[in-house]
Amino acid sequence: RWDDNASVSVPNEDEFIEALYQTSLSRPQIAMLKAHSFTRDEGMTMDQLARAAGYKSRDTAAKVFQKAGDLIADYLGIDINEDEHPDREGAALILAFKYIQGEDVPTVWVMHPELRDAVQVALSH
Repeated sequence: RWDDNASVSVPNEDEFIEALYQTSLSRPQIAMLKAHSFTRDEGMTMDQLARAAGYKSRDTAAKVFQKAGDLIADYLGIDINEDEHPDREGAALILAFKYIQGEDVPTVWVMHPELRDAVQVALSH
């Protein structure tokens, strides 16, 4: 389905499940995805995702989160338009959309429901 918030085509739950089983996600990436899936529509800030993965740095967490998106996008053959997303957030947008509340409020990443359900199935062991 097309997600207007993220401006990407979101894979369905079965595609996400297959990708989660077939990609070599790191422990921190799995920890992020699991924690993120439980927040439902509240989402998480990059600082919260960093803590979930055991990182102190928001920048490190962003890179690791984007890499998880890269792995899933690559496996599923999803092309990320680098011109549209020059900051490499395009891969992260496969996982979640950004909810920007205001200038002084941290951006919240809200996981796509399809991925949320897939994480509960594929990574809950």
